[in-house]
Amino acid sequence: MDEIVARRRRMEILSLSPTGELERIFNIFKLEKDPLVLRAPESGLIMARGRIAGTGSPFNLGELFLSRTAVSILGFVGYGYCLCQSPYHAYLAACLDSLAQNPSYAELVEKELSLLQLAREKEIEKESRKTDKTKVEFFTLVRGDD
Repeated sequence: MDEIVARRRRMEILSLSPTGELERIFNIFKLEKDPLVLRAPESGLIMARGRIAGTGSPFNLGELFLSRTAVSILGFVGYGYCLCQSPYHAYLAACLDSLAQNPSYAELVEKELSLLQLAREKEIEKESRKTDKTKVEFFTLVRGDD
């Protein structure tokens, strides 16, 4: 898999996973030293922008909370972002991103993240089945008066 695509996938999984799961994965690694914080965890507002049909002129959709941080573990820099007001979540995501870049830890991190992704897909499928029951089909009858 292309490295850019793999990192993008990893960052998505890290940002959407529950904080408790990220903490569980991070605790698997018994690191001798604490991660070096390059950018302190911080939260703030960002403006989400949208386009009608993906091609129209951009407009401001609304503000969202974003938390971000950057850490270094064993010389590998990891970044963490999440759309919530949780600096700790961003910190854990950055730590796991850093570990995933280290060849010694990459395989285990990817295995755990694949399990998180699988659990998330099952949850989405479950919600989809639940909401499909309430789906309403609309149709129009054509009158022959023309």
